[in-house]
Amino acid sequence: MAKALYVHIPFCEAICTYCDFPKMVAPAAFKTAYVDALKAEIAATRDDLAEVDTVYLGGGTPSSLSHDLLSDLLDFIASQLNVTRLREMTIEANPNDVTYEFVRLIKAKGVTRLSIGVQSGQPHLLKLLGRTHAKEDVERAMKAVHDAHFYNVNLDFIYALPTETIADLEADLAWAVALKPLHLSFYSLILEPKTILFHDWKEGRLPLLDEELEATMFETVNRVLPPAGYHRYEVSNFAIVGFESKHNLHYWDAHDYLGVGMGAHSLLGNTRFHNHPTLSKYLAAVKKTGFGGRLADPCDPFREACVMGLRKVSGIDLADLWVRFGIDPLLRYPRLRDNERDGLVTIDHASIRLTEKGLILLNYVERSFT
Repeated sequence: MAKALYVHIPFCEAICTYCDFPKMVAPAAFKTAYVDALKAEIAATRDDLAEVDTVYLGGGTPSSLSHDLLSDLLDFIASQLNVTRLREMTIEANPNDVTYEFVRLIKAKGVTRLSIGVQSGQPHLLKLLGRTHAKEDVERAMKAVHDAHFYNVNLDFIYALPTETIADLEADLAWAVALKPLHLSFYSLILEPKTILFHDWKEGRLPLLDEELEATMFETVNRVLPPAGYHRYEVSNFAIVGFESKHNLHYWDAHDYLGVGMGAHSLLGNTRFHNHPTLSKYLAAVKKTGFGGRLADPCDPFREACVMGLRKVSGIDLADLWVRFGIDPLLRYPRLRDNERDGLVTIDHASIRLTEKGLILLNYVERSFT
């Protein structure tokens, strides 16, 4: 059974240049029809939700829903779960949607964690990313959050952006720490196909940072945040102790999860599948079957558990892996011993985990799992 439920809200006020998730700009009527379909899909999958203990509303932009529509959806989700089991419910939001009224609403409906998409505080980088907010909007959002006595907040940042400098990154890090969230995510940019940034790069209009500068930026993030009280528990995620993302840890521990909504992905019983990534096909599938498509994806559960587990600073839990799969990763993937000799991983009786050098070269280490 699923340990986590992901609910995809694809609507945005504008399309960001880096985003490859299923998303769209849509009128209010589309949003109402979509929420109705979401509720039908959640009801159809209720048997898989009995053990869910984390919920994550992501996007897109969940905060782009009207307050009435969002309230209705949150009430319905609660009605379909054993809420006494819930350890965390997260919702993503754009800074300019986070008002005192919004925070009071989500708090009253059982949301326990808010993730705000900041990406940067530098005006030229926000413009590059196609973001619709300014630095001041983030500061107003954090004031609204604290005024409503809601403190479990994550701020999402992206770095290693085209034209970004070390000075830009250091300014963002200092600002992020000054805002005092309980969790910070700093992700290095990955250029995804079918995004505006990728297209601009392919056409020669956008130079990427060289690998040495990107590595220096990675080291800068990891030099600044831990002394400020944020311990790194995953390659790109930092938290005040006790405020790690419980939902995302389900992903990194390769636990079963169910995704509902347009384009949402799931892992259930060693089977991967995803929903239709277009609104028309998603709505039609839910109307016909109750599900959003459930299109099969390739899946190697053991490999996924290794790859995802390695992202955690604590690494791959060898005892857990043996109990779940009865397989020794060092026999399946002997190149891990080469990584150990190269100083990229540390291997002992309890775990396989990345070294500081290995954290920078994660993509290289991941090639061992083939």
